Amino acid sequence: MGGNVSTIGLIMGVNGLSMLIVTPLVGVFVDKWDKRIFLFFGGLLMSLTTLPFAYFDTITPYFHILRFLQGLAFSLSFVSAGTLVVDFSPSSKRAQALGIFGVFSIVNYSIAPYIGNYLVTIYGFKTFFLFTFVLGLMAPFIAIFIKHIKTDKSIIIKHENYAVEWKYLVIIPMFTLFVLGSGFITTMNFVPIFSKVLGANSLNLFFVSYTLAVLLIRIFGGWIPDKYGKANVSAPSLLIFAFSIFFLSTVVSDIQLIISGVIFGFGHGILYPSIYAIIIETMPSHYRGFSFALSSVSFTSGGMIGSFVYGYIGEYFGLSNMFLILSVVCFTGSLPFILQRGKNF
Repeated sequence: MGGNVSTIGLIMGVNGLSMLIVTPLVGVFVDKWDKRIFLFFGGLLMSLTTLPFAYFDTITPYFHILRFLQGLAFSLSFVSAGTLVVDFSPSSKRAQALGIFGVFSIVNYSIAPYIGNYLVTIYGFKTFFLFTFVLGLMAPFIAIFIKHIKTDKSIIIKHENYAVEWKYLVIIPMFTLFVLGSGFITTMNFVPIFSKVLGANSLNLFFVSYTLAVLLIRIFGGWIPDKYGKANVSAPSLLIFAFSIFFLSTVVSDIQLIISGVIFGFGHGILYPSIYAIIIETMPSHYRGFSFALSSVSFTSGGMIGSFVYGYIGEYFGLSNMFLILSVVCFTGSLPFILQRGKNF
């Protein structure tokens, strides 16, 4: 339609901005009312806001409005669904449950681009958007059949003065998620460009190896954090995650790109659900939706800021040096969590 790179960035960025603004509010409302209602309307809104794109023939302000509403729809769906997973799962299996929950997003992100590209190539954008509109209607339909569960609204006392202390106890895990988000999203955004610079035979080498590693660790090893302690497992996972980005900065061949994807997947695969579970279990149980929302905002905001800052670093110092600096920041940012492990969480 004649849009340039900045136009694409602005339109896509509105979605992320919307999520950052509305996600904490969604977390508050999800704690007050039936989560299934938010999941239903979130899925319905996402589907309905997809339909108009099939009939646009020029770039209009409606793109930005619809993308903002899609950010709202995603927040409604993601926070309510994630909080339902927390409600349905016992503490002894919570990290594993959140890991499996994340698997569905990973598989979706891996498969959807291929299906979307096929539909666009063979049938065009109109058919693609009509297809996603119909497919999206499955979400609110499925939400209708989710059983209601009565959750425990009591506050579990873990420490003296816990009602006051929990606000301070979650600061370090949330900061860790912020650092994790900056490392993860920045890496995922710039690896395709890095692959082209390397002359890799396939831009999908890193993503395929990462996806397989995450699936393996979460399906067959998702129980590890719950058995050996979420904080105990998170500490070495943070170091593995930082090392994977450092290793990526040294990559000069396809096989090294694959290895870096595997290490990256193993580090992130256990780490992400474990930190989420730590924050959720540290905060009072009647703040589950809000704690899940805050975790999501911490991760996403880290990614948005990181992508912006490291984009300039990569442009002026090269992508290898950018990944090197990113790995140092991720390692340094992990130290507060590692040093506080066992004391407060």
